[in-house]
Amino acid sequence: MQTAPSRGIAIVTGASSGIGEATAERLGRAGYGVVVAARRREQLDAVAARIEAAGGRALAAPTDVSYDESVARLVERTWEAFGRIDLLVNNAGFSPSAALEQLSREQMRNVFEVNVLGALQLVGAVTPLMRERGGGRIVNISSLAGQVPAPLAVCYSATKGALESATDCLRLELGQWGISLSLVVPGFVDTPVFDKAKEWGADLRADPSNPYRKLMFDL
Repeated sequence: MQTAPSRGIAIVTGASSGIGEATAERLGRAGYGVVVAARRREQLDAVAARIEAAGGRALAAPTDVSYDESVARLVERTWEAFGRIDLLVNNAGFSPSAALEQLSREQMRNVFEVNVLGALQLVGAVTPLMRERGGGRIVNISSLAGQVPAPLAVCYSATKGALESATDCLRLELGQWGISLSLVVPGFVDTPVFDKAKEWGADLRADPSNPYRKLMFDL
């Protein structure tokens, strides 16, 4: 087991790019040991290397938050490496670029698995560890889409609304043990999430018979 940095250990999901990447690097500069989690190993290794090159501590932990075994392993690896978890940043997110009628139930379920259930499983997994240490902080990254209606984002908006409600409940549930909950609601941020959404809906966008095609190009 490694000695943890003085500020403690933070887990950041969705840390291979965008908001998660920037958050992980900022926490590293602030003195946290950072466990960077996402699916893409090469990008994670690059983020971890930059944190360490700047004088911080980092551990790359490839994780797919849509699978409960992967989430459980992330917490286990962090505990095995450092023996503590002081901060959790739930940032992983996914948004398909399609109208509701164009999504299968499995595709809708995947959005909830990534954006809600993975985050809540992580909260549940770190809670007893934080409680044992006398407290900690959990930061859930939501989106303005959870508060402002938008077309072609029904499932994404629903997941962000669910995460916001869960955060309010968790404040009451966990505050008695010194575990604080923060909700961050960014506006539009140009990150690879939008590129992935466009790639996901490329076939729909190219189909001239798609009744939502114009709306897809307008967004």
